[in-house]
Amino acid sequence: MSEPGRAHFPGLRHIWMLEDPLSSRSFRAAYEIGDDRLFTLTGYNLAPPPSHMTRLRHGMGGAVPQDVVWPRSVMPPFVSDRVINLLQEFDITGWGSFPIEIRDKSGKIHTNYFRLVINATPCGAIDWRRGGPLEQTGVPS
Repeated sequence: MSEPGRAHFPGLRHIWMLEDPLSSRSFRAAYEIGDDRLFTLTGYNLAPPPSHMTRLRHGMGGAVPQDVVWPRSVMPPFVSDRVINLLQEFDITGWGSFPIEIRDKSGKIHTNYFRLVINATPCGAIDWRRGGPLEQTGVPS
């Protein structure tokens, strides 16, 4: 039940926390030689994307990239076009992307991946008096 006069956020059930599973089975990407400029692009800035196609390769873990590909360095993930489509479908804003290529363990090149860049303005300090963290226990389908 919501408080009188306060609007209920309709999309809350569609918000999920994205975190690294720290699993050895997850595909981990490494940069191809020459793409080390990406280390200067954190996922939380407005730096322009590289002028050339960014290429990644299998670094460790699983043999084939999944919807979310974690880099071996401390950076936000790379995502498939399926994730991009879901963000757009549910009108999730505050992000941008640019295309990348990923070479899997067998050498096959996957071109349907993107570097996720968070470009939302930071929200400032959290007012915990208004409520606690949301705990979502289900897995998106």
